[in-house]
Amino acid sequence: MISNTFSPDRQKEEQRKILITNRYISMASYLTERGIQAGIHYDPSFVHNFRIGALQLNGLHPDKMEVISKASMRNKLEYAAQLGANEHIRIVRDRGAVLISFSLPQYLWEAVPINSIGHSRLLNQTIGWTVKRKPIRVNFKKPLETHALIAGSTGSGKTNMMMVLAYGLCTYNETSDVRIVIIDIEKKGQDWHKFKDADHLLSPIATTLEEARTSLRIVNSELNKRISQNYNVPEIFVFVDELAEIMEDTFSQNIIGRIAQMGRSYGIHLALGTQRVVKRILSHPNLENNVTLRLCGKVNSANEAFLATKVAQTGADKLTGGSGEFILKTSQELVHIAAPLVTETDLATLPKGQSPVIIPESHKAKAPSVTYDASAIEPELLSRILTAKQAPTRSDFIRHFRVGQSRARYLLAYRTEFLKKLREQGYEITPIA
Repeated sequence: MISNTFSPDRQKEEQRKILITNRYISMASYLTERGIQAGIHYDPSFVHNFRIGALQLNGLHPDKMEVISKASMRNKLEYAAQLGANEHIRIVRDRGAVLISFSLPQYLWEAVPINSIGHSRLLNQTIGWTVKRKPIRVNFKKPLETHALIAGSTGSGKTNMMMVLAYGLCTYNETSDVRIVIIDIEKKGQDWHKFKDADHLLSPIATTLEEARTSLRIVNSELNKRISQNYNVPEIFVFVDELAEIMEDTFSQNIIGRIAQMGRSYGIHLALGTQRVVKRILSHPNLENNVTLRLCGKVNSANEAFLATKVAQTGADKLTGGSGEFILKTSQELVHIAAPLVTETDLATLPKGQSPVIIPESHKAKAPSVTYDASAIEPELLSRILTAKQAPTRSDFIRHFRVGQSRARYLLAYRTEFLKKLREQGYEITPIA
């Protein structure tokens, strides 16, 4: 529930109740006229969470549930409720009922502070509320919630959502339990400046590609140590605010992919933010298969919504936008949620470090070397790329081997490095006579 420390604006609260009541009456009347009989749940005390309103249909026959879930019905209900051109509803099945939710107009929104959502505990992080004002939590200890992707176009609240996670982890955990790494190349750490002295920071905030490589090298070195010595504490969270900047760099891409694949067992997590929701950024097999916790804010198309959540017809492309409205996809459910706002005042309360982080010289990425994982390449594909008579181009990889651009870059670099090392040792690949 919303904490008593937050007092909503009374005038806006009354306006919200009037608006939601009118929409409720309009949609209920439309459904009744068409013979869809059901108990319609409506209670002004928790029918909205300051961004999203809803009504719930109970006792529906399965055939009627199918009718209501159709896109054509959604359009008709939007028209009946007199929603604006940029306002939309979402219709989802919810434990035997149908929940019809809709974004409230922005002039009725209120930014609820993060200290009103209740305390997080260890890796069980509270990130916002459902439409019924129930706190929604994610648990990074769960195998299918180890890593998170936070997607959304400019202004969707992507960075704020990442900070909700980072703030909760630092505020409610000791440094012996949790450490964080922050990489923000695109905006040079502008939004993350309050974290620069955070006690939980494992390395300085990375704002250039070289600094990002350094931070990732530190994490990769720690992962290797944990694998050899079999331990998993403290938990390490790597926050990347714009994944595209990292995935264009082969060295960084390989380490991110390795953490996604192996980090679950050794207490190392990814929180990857991106506003560029395109297949070439998200198609790395280790990300697709292992980053299963998805948060999607307002995106530009249904295809982007699908790429971000891996679920069709989530309605993320129809969100009103603005900082704080997301579709959350976990291993068990798909939920329309509202996130709290992390303010400068909140960030000023972060536990401060006693001394600056010192990076060992051995970890500095002045001339990074890339570790290639042959086990991640299918044997048939490996044999074909190594025995090709002419050096294939990236386009050849994409066309003949049917892989994406990121995968093509990896394979091309792998082939070049492998043959180079082979020649250095006095060998070459030749056909059998």
